[in-house]
Amino acid sequence: MNTIRFTTVLLLLLSAAAQAQDAPPAERADALRQGFFLAPMYVYTQPDDKRRLGNGRGYALALGYRWSFAALELVGEDSRLSFPGRAGSPGMPPTTPADPGEPAATVRLSGIGINAIVAPFQSLPIITNLYGLVGFGVHQRKNHPGFSRDDDTIVIDAGLGWMFPLRVFDFDFALRAEGIYRVDSQQPPFPNPPTANDPPKSFQDLIGRAGLYLPISRRPAPPAAEPEPEVVVVVPTTAPVDTDGDGVFDPADQCPETPVGTKVDDVGCPLPPPPPPAPPAPPEIIVLEGVLFETASARLKPESTVVLGAAVTSLHKRPEIKVEVGGHTDSVGDTAYNQDLSQRRAETVRAFFIKRGIPAERLSARGYGELMPVDSNDSNAGRARNRRVELKIENQQGETQP
Repeated sequence: MNTIRFTTVLLLLLSAAAQAQDAPPAERADALRQGFFLAPMYVYTQPDDKRRLGNGRGYALALGYRWSFAALELVGEDSRLSFPGRAGSPGMPPTTPADPGEPAATVRLSGIGINAIVAPFQSLPIITNLYGLVGFGVHQRKNHPGFSRDDDTIVIDAGLGWMFPLRVFDFDFALRAEGIYRVDSQQPPFPNPPTANDPPKSFQDLIGRAGLYLPISRRPAPPAAEPEPEVVVVVPTTAPVDTDGDGVFDPADQCPETPVGTKVDDVGCPLPPPPPPAPPAPPEIIVLEGVLFETASARLKPESTVVLGAAVTSLHKRPEIKVEVGGHTDSVGDTAYNQDLSQRRAETVRAFFIKRGIPAERLSARGYGELMPVDSNDSNAGRARNRRVELKIENQQGETQP
């Protein structure tokens, strides 16, 4: 019978909330906005039949924080239930001797817990503000029949609820109603060994709560209104007009749609583009045929002095030029080793020129390793051509001599 009454009350609460949801909105603002909230509520308890108690009434207060569709809250609850006299109920030992004339006593169930609220249906009609609730808490029972002392219990809650947001005098709030199935478990130690008169170790109660949802975080500021476009009044004038802004007035402009920034002639037409610059002349490179080195070494072979002597004579005749001595190798061996070997060979030839009177500031040396072959490295003849020393002619300013 108690279950039927509790279910009827819960259905009436949810039906009233649904009808209010379908009613014309009284400018419901963002009562369910993100931020902190308070929720004072009235509590109705339908206890487990095993408690042998009457229905209870009490109050709850929740403090929480809400995100877009979920919330966490800390809730405190205090309920009072009654039972006739202070004698034990059937199946439970009495706490004190029974006195049939004694008035009904009060059982107090109070505690604190944490609830998680999830409202995943915010984009759907009718069930927009339906939410699910799960919770965990620690409660204290006082003067409960069947127990010799007051003690603490663990409660686990699960239920459904409904919120209906409203605005009254520019104040946002919501009506809140929820039904909860609660498991209330006694904590160890249990009597050992158990007896037939031991009280139950857990109860299953039905809880109904109804009250207010009060946001306490500041309402977000409305977006700034976009400024109205500035009205520009054009004053007619009889002065000459240059529509395309090229410096030539429209009556004399033979090209009236010249792009902005284009250089024009006296009649407003674009000037022809300047001729492209001449490409730079390729450098003058002389391969010193016959300059040979000992294998895997930067030491010159004796027959190389004839070719190098002729090059020294030419350099003395052209004192205005600068020369880069470039060393090259084939691809046999390690790349890094070939790079180093070509650098040392180029410096050997540079040192030869300096020793024979060419100023050092006119000469530079650079090794290219195997990076610039002039023939294939797949044959002996090709590799021999790739092992070479070149002179790149530059003028006094370091530019390539044409």
